[in-house]
Amino acid sequence: MRNDILLNSDNITCESTAWEDDFFESVFFNGNGRIGIRGYLPCRAANRPLQCGLYISGIFEEIKDGITDIVHLPSPVFEEALIDDDCLVPDGMVQRRLDLRTGIFSAEYTLARQAGPGGASHVRQAAHAAWHGNGETGRIRVCHERFSALDNVAYIVQRSTLTAESDIAFTWHSGINLAARNSPVPDDQVKSNDEIMCLFVETAPLFQSPSGKATADGGEAWARHTQPHPAHKQALTLDIHTPMTGLRLTYDCSIDIVRAGNCIAPTGDSKTLGHHKHQDPVSYSQGHNIYIAGEWAGFAFHLALKKGESITIEKICHIASSRDVRPFTASNDALNHDKAVMSHRAAWEKRWQGITLPALPDTESATAARYMALQLVMNASADDETVSIGARGLTHARYKGCYFWDTDFFLLPFYIRTHPPTARNLVRYRILNLPAARAHAEKTSAPGARYPWMASLTGAEQCESWDIGLAEVHITADVVFAIDNYIKESGDDTLYPEAAEVYVETARFWVDRCTREAEGGVANLLFVKGPDEYCGITNNNLFTNMLVKHNLTLACEAAAYLHSHEPALYKRLALTEEEAKEWQSLAEALPLARNPRTGRLQQDDSFHLLEAVDPATLKDGDGASYHHVAFDRLQRYQVIKQADLLLLMTRMPESFTAEEKLAAWRDYEPLCLHDSTLSFASHALFAAQNGLREEAERYLKKALFLDLRDIMGNTGKEGLHLANFGECWQALLEFSSAKC
Repeated sequence: MRNDILLNSDNITCESTAWEDDFFESVFFNGNGRIGIRGYLPCRAANRPLQCGLYISGIFEEIKDGITDIVHLPSPVFEEALIDDDCLVPDGMVQRRLDLRTGIFSAEYTLARQAGPGGASHVRQAAHAAWHGNGETGRIRVCHERFSALDNVAYIVQRSTLTAESDIAFTWHSGINLAARNSPVPDDQVKSNDEIMCLFVETAPLFQSPSGKATADGGEAWARHTQPHPAHKQALTLDIHTPMTGLRLTYDCSIDIVRAGNCIAPTGDSKTLGHHKHQDPVSYSQGHNIYIAGEWAGFAFHLALKKGESITIEKICHIASSRDVRPFTASNDALNHDKAVMSHRAAWEKRWQGITLPALPDTESATAARYMALQLVMNASADDETVSIGARGLTHARYKGCYFWDTDFFLLPFYIRTHPPTARNLVRYRILNLPAARAHAEKTSAPGARYPWMASLTGAEQCESWDIGLAEVHITADVVFAIDNYIKESGDDTLYPEAAEVYVETARFWVDRCTREAEGGVANLLFVKGPDEYCGITNNNLFTNMLVKHNLTLACEAAAYLHSHEPALYKRLALTEEEAKEWQSLAEALPLARNPRTGRLQQDDSFHLLEAVDPATLKDGDGASYHHVAFDRLQRYQVIKQADLLLLMTRMPESFTAEEKLAAWRDYEPLCLHDSTLSFASHALFAAQNGLREEAERYLKKALFLDLRDIMGNTGKEGLHLANFGECWQALLEFSSAKC
């Protein structure tokens, strides 16, 4: 557990000597729903290929036949200072800040030279001594800020102000870091991967000087239009592509020194900017464009400052891709830092107007709630229906960036209430992937449509774990539940004809997936896993059966609607009254599991047969027990990983009596290990819905601070847990409504 982040009313801050800290880099994430950048610093002490890039929604590359990973892409968040070819390194405290109203990340730190010139030339040693005096190392205070623009999501905007803490002459590198690499994380949570791979191919960049002349270093320039850059700025254009999925990206990056002391520009032309002017005592080599394949591309600025003098360097990068649903055109305002900031702030102010923050009794809890809302906005594309939200959003490549039921079940309600266009896009993503769901069903020898457990670029199944991928079939009913929830809550019935087709095709899958008994009229759903993944492969998981019943009922209603209002679609789908009657019959035939000893509702048919165990003996603290107890053993204990039956009751409260709900709480809450980051918030929601105020408060505290305090010890290595944010948001609203 961490306590080193201060939670203020409208920002979070920290002060630490840690230059590179995965936890800070997750928590201080910044994004705009299309682009995501972890909270690392641009001046790094060491090369970190797995941490130095960025993610763009929908950019995937194959890592093996049919399996993709979200690509860790080159990043324009790259700067470094050098004296005589020695890279200056961090010295002392690093202060980080995230503005919770605008998502603007800022950091302050000092760069210093640790050693002498080393292998530098005699001329450079003399220059260093003449400028600093013998023994001086030189120190630069850096104030860096950046944001991914919310109003124009193709842009990353940065500003770094450098202040000399002693007289200093140095070289400042700024450009695009090309060293980003992937290390695909296995689906198995107890396994790790040491393999590092590059999932993109770069082409030599095209440089443009203030004179307007373009040059290509190390390769041929492209004969095509790039974003316009003002004549006074340095600019470069970089193309990359993914070799297997065939996606292309273009980076257009401009860099401008807006005030300085003596500056030798990258073209070698000496110029004075601002009101500072002093004589450079030593002749330095001219600046130049730099391209080191696989490392970085950009500019070297040769700068000289006296103690207390400052320069400000602004960098704006526009990133377009071949899979963008609409072209992201260049904006003259976006190319001006101050105007870009104003537009970005205005966009966030408008977005906050749709978000009603729950009233909470203390500043830290209120700040945590605002932080969750901010991150939910920064990780969801507001205008792209061809992508969804990965399990860790754009904050990390955990689970290969794939889309799960998390989005449909835990995240969608937040967007329905706060930004319906985003919610509509998430629903449209599932509808548009109906052909892929049909193909997945066919691949598993079934009719109709079956949605994959993990999806990415094409909607095809990405899960490589056979028991999860094949047995957690509830995902298909979850998708249908989410579509229906959106249409009813938003009133957007324009999607209903398309949704009806999803209901029909998934119902056809369930007819095949369920097994009818020869006698008695019962239909069983065999070989399944519910949300509780510790139950092993079981039968008639109550959560799944109830969602399937709901799916079949919606399909019956859809068939009647299509028959009356969309006869052409009814005919194309080859619907008949007999088929609809079969769906209704199946819905009635699916059983609801009960404990044969107590008669109370039970998670599945065999839960009562599992070995009883004291959950406290399986774990110490809030970390997951599977790190030291084998999955095989956990699946034979009478414990659960996360809410299952209780989760169902939060989504279908009208289907159960108050007595049934409280009995389920007494039966399952003591058995829950909370080994999933989804668990605390679901328990908080259930408790809030059912008048259990003390329990609701206890679970809400853990859910609220799950990432900000690293409750489960996995925020740094896995990224932010967005589904927890979405579920916690629902629990907060329920709690604040004073039902408990």
